[in-house]
Amino acid sequence: MEAAGVNLEALPLWQCHKRVRAVKIETLDHLLEGGGSINELIGVSAEYMTKHKPQPGGYWVKYDDGYSSYSPAAAFEGGYTLIPATSTASPIDHIMQFFAFAHLPAKLAAVSQPFSVHAWRMIETLPRNPERTVALRKLLEAKDAAVRALLAKD
Repeated sequence: MEAAGVNLEALPLWQCHKRVRAVKIETLDHLLEGGGSINELIGVSAEYMTKHKPQPGGYWVKYDDGYSSYSPAAAFEGGYTLIPATSTASPIDHIMQFFAFAHLPAKLAAVSQPFSVHAWRMIETLPRNPERTVALRKLLEAKDAAVRALLAKD
């Protein structure tokens, strides 16, 4: 096996042992400004879409350091084993369903998508506690106000 004149068999062999959060991509919606929605729930930026070129059937992957990537199904399923949920697993906050935007008309989805991206960043970076819940609730209120601002008739 060779790549660009390098004998890959001569390189050190590595095995993956990372723990990641991931979801199989069932639906992928592209938004006008270049961003997207995975499974009508996870908002991704235009940069993510351009860099990773995700496809239904593959996996959206989030690493502990916050980095998000895409992995084709064969590579992901060949390298990772699902860890069964336990009672100590932290379920996604109930409020996150209200940040879904792929079902909206394009004009409204474009307004809602940045709020979804920010909400997911909060879920990933803030500890689960009452203050995070308040922050998400306020962000949801702001998103709803932005959508109403777009719909308002003078």
